[in-house]
Amino acid sequence: MIQANGGNLVEPLDILGKSYVREDGKEIVAGSGRYVDDLSPAGVLYGAVVRAGRPHARILNVDTSKATRAKGVACVLTAEDVPNNAYGPSLPDQPVLCGEKVRYEG
Repeated sequence: MIQANGGNLVEPLDILGKSYVREDGKEIVAGSGRYVDDLSPAGVLYGAVVRAGRPHARILNVDTSKATRAKGVACVLTAEDVPNNAYGPSLPDQPVLCGEKVRYEG
């Protein structure tokens, strides 16, 4: 981009079209590079989602008792437990977790 006075609004990138050495290049190529998924900080909780097994259905009841008693489970959440359980690109009108109705499978 050129400013009205002829100067550049954006400085040219010196790196384009040139080779450079990555600090972790050898590890990445050798398969021993570390990624975020390789890290296991202490005290981390992992989440799992149980998806609907039907493409369209009414939800009459969600029994979480077995999941709540399972070893290592910190908590079980349903749509009732999540305030503002909606999203959408322009209008938040789609539920994140199914509450009363399943709208698609998976």
